[in-house]
Amino acid sequence: MTAAAKEVVPFDEDAWELYDLWNDFGHATNLAAQHPDRLAELQALFDHEARTYNVYPMVNNAFELVTAKRRRLVSGNRASYSAGTIRLPDDGVIDIRTGPSPSSPTWTTPTATPRA
Repeated sequence: MTAAAKEVVPFDEDAWELYDLWNDFGHATNLAAQHPDRLAELQALFDHEARTYNVYPMVNNAFELVTAKRRRLVSGNRASYSAGTIRLPDDGVIDIRTGPSPSSPTWTTPTATPRA
């Protein structure tokens, strides 16, 4: 069954699958039942990384993604990003969409002018 043909199941009800991609690139044989210890190890690793990189809550569609309650990655009015930083999520930047108003500060960006 292709991924597109699979029924959408909520993440908390979904079954984990385990494949040996070196020998089963097409995902034909699910090894989860044969290797429950390895599956549990990988689930724990996933959970650790998901918490580290603020992946939770998991969602099933774009609407849930937009409306999910997530921890803000930036708080306050200061942030800095290194060169090459691209495609930050909305919660990864200071919200400046509304612009300065009596209740919000003005935004200034220091720039450097290259010497000729």
